[in-house]
Amino acid sequence: MSTVTIPRRSGTRYQAWRSFAACKGADPALFFPAEDAGRNATRAAKAICADCPVRVPCLRQAVDDGERWGVWGGLAERERRGVKPSGLRTCASGRHLMTPDNIYVYPGNGAKACRACRTERDASRVRDYSKEAAA
Repeated sequence: MSTVTIPRRSGTRYQAWRSFAACKGADPALFFPAEDAGRNATRAAKAICADCPVRVPCLRQAVDDGERWGVWGGLAERERRGVKPSGLRTCASGRHLMTPDNIYVYPGNGAKACRACRTERDASRVRDYSKEAAA
């Protein structure tokens, strides 16, 4: 009789993103506030997550594993409820989550785009135009 070994998803390869996390070294209490701490208790953790380069894999792991506590990938427990792993979409750049607050709908044709990428692109254009004007 042979045995089959099923690799655990929590192995080092699955969690390799953790070494790049913006929260690495941060106080864990920020990400796991007490239940009676109030609505603003997660604000500091979400601010750290907002600029994290591995926000998407972090949230994906929390949703895949059914993590019930803490802030993961910028979302608190209540915000992750009802999110299905198949429902996690990223923008074309792969850096941002396509959440309702990050979707920009173009007025003319109704096409949807990543609000964060659009903001970055607009800021880049402003810098380019100001360089041209200064030259």
